[in-house]
Amino acid sequence: LDPNYALAHAGVAGYHNWLGVFSVMPFAECAAAAYEAASTAVEIDPTLAEGHAALGQAILCRDFAWASAEHELVRAIELDPNYAPARIWYALQLAMEGRFSESLREAHTARDLDPMAIISRFSVVWCSYHARRFDEGYRLARATLDNEPTNLMMLYALSFCASALGKHDEAIEAAQKTVNLMGKA
Repeated sequence: LDPNYALAHAGVAGYHNWLGVFSVMPFAECAAAAYEAASTAVEIDPTLAEGHAALGQAILCRDFAWASAEHELVRAIELDPNYAPARIWYALQLAMEGRFSESLREAHTARDLDPMAIISRFSVVWCSYHARRFDEGYRLARATLDNEPTNLMMLYALSFCASALGKHDEAIEAAQKTVNLMGKA
């Protein structure tokens, strides 16, 4: 309704980023749409943390251009240090780069800022896994699953951590449960 509403463009960018990440639609199509919407958000309002976070996410997902994505994500955090999604994407990028202590710091901060968001909790588990802190990731995933036994993201993450710890039967069970639950969605 309002083509100059930057926050709406940032939201559309996030929507397209997640559609691509979860393979709901063709990745290239989603990545292009996310980048366009995020760029528009930043162009309309360069002081909007959500716009810079969406652009960082879009650059990360589309181009894997580490420096450019980091620039946007750090800018988002500078603009709003309490915006957890910027810290989540920054944590995931840092993990991909092998910058594990920084990654875990950002993931923990995101979880502290938004402890009820599953993506905040998932980012801590996922970054722990990539940092080879399998016990920590396993414990965090298991704690969530004790209260939310059908949490797909945590089942997925648990399968990786359990496998890394040699708990292969549990890893297979978590992966199979993920697949079964996805089939019901």
